[in-house]
Amino acid sequence: MLHLYYLGLCGLLLFLVLGAGLWTARWTRLPLGVSLGVGILALCLGAFFTEHFVGLGRLGWTLIPLSLAAGWILWRDGRRLKEEREVCFALGAGFFYVLTWRYGLPNIDGNTERLPDLSFVVNYMQGERLPPPDLWYPPYRLNHYYSFQHYGAGLLGRVLGQEPGVACQLAYCLVAGLAMAAAADLVRAIRPPGWARALVLAVFLVGGTGASPFTPFMIKDVPGAGGGMVSGEKTYDSMRFVGGTTFYDDSRLSPFGLAIKRYSIASWTKPVSPTREEVPEMPMETFSYVVELGDYHAPLGGFWLFALMLAAAARLRANPRETASAALLGATLPATMATNTWNFPLQVFFTAGVLGLLWWRTREPRDEADSALPPARPHWAGFFAGALAATFLLLPFFRYFLTLNIGNGSPLRLVSAISTKAVNGYFTPPLLFMMVFWPVLVVALGHLFSARRLGKLHALFWLAMLALVEVVFVDDIYAGSAERFNTTLKWWPWVFNGTLLTLAASNLARPSRWVRWSTAATLALLLTFTLSLGRYFVGTLAALPKRNVGQLDGAGWLRNDPPVRTALEFLIYHPHGVILESPDNMAFCQVGAFSVFSQKPTVLGWASHEQLWRGYQTDTYDRYLKIKQFYAGEMADPLAFLEAHDVRYILWLPRDNAAKEALAKLTGQLAGRYYWNEFYRANEYAVGIWSRRDPGR
Repeated sequence: MLHLYYLGLCGLLLFLVLGAGLWTARWTRLPLGVSLGVGILALCLGAFFTEHFVGLGRLGWTLIPLSLAAGWILWRDGRRLKEEREVCFALGAGFFYVLTWRYGLPNIDGNTERLPDLSFVVNYMQGERLPPPDLWYPPYRLNHYYSFQHYGAGLLGRVLGQEPGVACQLAYCLVAGLAMAAAADLVRAIRPPGWARALVLAVFLVGGTGASPFTPFMIKDVPGAGGGMVSGEKTYDSMRFVGGTTFYDDSRLSPFGLAIKRYSIASWTKPVSPTREEVPEMPMETFSYVVELGDYHAPLGGFWLFALMLAAAARLRANPRETASAALLGATLPATMATNTWNFPLQVFFTAGVLGLLWWRTREPRDEADSALPPARPHWAGFFAGALAATFLLLPFFRYFLTLNIGNGSPLRLVSAISTKAVNGYFTPPLLFMMVFWPVLVVALGHLFSARRLGKLHALFWLAMLALVEVVFVDDIYAGSAERFNTTLKWWPWVFNGTLLTLAASNLARPSRWVRWSTAATLALLLTFTLSLGRYFVGTLAALPKRNVGQLDGAGWLRNDPPVRTALEFLIYHPHGVILESPDNMAFCQVGAFSVFSQKPTVLGWASHEQLWRGYQTDTYDRYLKIKQFYAGEMADPLAFLEAHDVRYILWLPRDNAAKEALAKLTGQLAGRYYWNEFYRANEYAVGIWSRRDPGR
C-alpha cells in the first residue's frame, strides 16, 4: 500500500506542475518545458517574498483549490501536452530516473550532505516568518546560506502535507525533471534531428566526464560478492579525478593508473615526496552525478536555472524581441544568487555575452547566413523587468544573506597568484586537463571550424569560459590542497554541461559529416558512465536492508535498530522542545538526525558546518566541547548547562554506551529535573531518553 500511495503522490505532484506549466504557457507564450520552470519559479518567489513578512503556517488547505485549478487548466489546454510530448517525456525521464535512485536508496544519513540539506528543508517547513529558526543551532536563525531551493522543498511539503524527508526526495525528483524539460526546449530550439536531441539529453542526465572512459582502466578489479573479480571503479572516480583518483594509494591502481599518478605528482610537486595535503584536489560534479548523489544540494537548483537561462538565450537568438524570454534571462540572475551563488559570476558572463551578441548583430552588415534572423535589438525592457522583479521578490532575503556572506569577501584571484613551498603551481597538469575536458575541446573546435561567423562566436565563448575557469578561482576560506576545490566543483561542470547542451546539439545538425560523427562518438563515449552508475546502484541496493527500500522519509536506517526506532517515535509524538544528543563527530555523522526526522531543535547539529556557515564564531566549538563534556560525565553542573539551552529531551543512544560510567553519574545528576524513559537495557548497556519534568511534578 505504501508503494501505491507514493505512486499516487507523484502523480498528484506532476498533475499540479503540468497545470502550472500550461497556465504559465498561456500567459507567456513560452514553450512548455520553459513554462514549467517559470511557473514553479514564480510561485516560489512569491511565497518566499510573502513569508518574510508573515509566516503562512501549514498550507495543506491549498491542495484542493490548486488541484481544481490544475484540473480545469488541463481540461482546457490539455491537448497541448500531446503536441509537447517530447518535453513531457523529458520531464518524466528526469523525475522518474531520480525517483528510482531515491526509492531504491532512500536513506538520508550522514555519509554525504543529505542531513544538513534536510535540516534546511525542515527549517522552512515550520511555516514561521523568515528567516526561520535554525533547528541545528538554536536560538540562531537560518540566514547564512543560499537556501531558496530548500525553501521550495519546504513549500512543497507543506502544500502536500508530507514529512520533511518525503518533501525533500520529491523536490529532488521535480527539480531534476524541470531541468530536463528546460534542456529539452533548449535542444529543440537548436533544431537537431530527433535522435540527436535524445543523445544530448541522455548525456546530460546520465553521461560522465572526459575521464569516465579512462577510470575503469585505472582502478584495479576487486573480489565480487558471488566470487570472481569485478570492477573496482566508483561513480565518483571520474568526478574526483584530478587530485583524487590520480592520487589513490598504489594498491588501488592498475599499471595505467600508476603511470597517471606518477605524471600527476611530477607535474605538481617539487622533487620531494608529497603528502596528501600537498596535492591539489580539483573535483567536478556534472548534472548526472548530482542527480545520482542524493544530496539536495545547491548545484541541483543551479543546473535547473542554468538550463532555463540557456533555453531563454536560444529563443532570444531566434527572436530578440520576445519579451518573456528576455524577462526570464534577467530573472535567472538574482534567482541564481539565491540558489547557487557560486554560479552567479559565470551566469553574468553568459548573459552579458548573449546581450552583447544580439546587439552586435544589429550593428554588423548582414550576410546570407544571417538573412533569416530578425535584425531587432534585444528586448532591454523585458530583460530589466525580469531582473528587477526577481530581485524585488528576493530583496528581503538578500538584505541579510548578502550582508552576512557576500560582504565577508571571497574575491576572484588568478591561479598563478597561488604559491606554496611544496607545490609547483595550482594549474591543472595538461594531461589531466585534457583527460577531463577533451569532449569540450572536440565539440567546441568542431563547431568553431564548421560554423559560420555567428556560430564561431558561440564556440569561442565556451572555449574562453574553459580558459577562464582554469586561470581564475574564488579565494574562499579553504587553502592548501582545497584551494581551488569549491571553484572547480561548481565551475567546471557549468562549462562542461553548457558546451555539450548547446554546441553538441548544434554539431549534430551540421552538414559536415566529420563534425556530426566526431560529436556523436564523443557523446557515446561519455555514456559509458552509465556502466559505473549501474554497478553502483545494483551493488548498493543489494547491500541495503530490503525493508529500507521505498521509505522516502529517509529515516529507514534509524528504524533498523528497534530501541533507536522507539526513541525516534518518542520524539515525534511528544511536545516540541530542544534535543540534546552526543556529537559522534563534527560532521558527516549521525548527530542531528533525530532533530530533522522529529522536526525538533537540537543544541548543535554538525559543528564544523555551523562554524563554516557562521564565519567561525567562537561559541560554536565551545558548545561542541561542552556537549562532549556532558556525555563524558565530566560536567560539574549539567543542569545549569541544560537550562541555558532550554533542553527538554536528552538522548542516550547506542553510541553513548562507550562511556558506561557516565550513564550512572548522569542518572543521579538529572533525577530531580528529568524523567528517564528506557527503551532497552542489558546490564550497563541502555538506550533511552531523559524528558524534562513538567512544573509541579
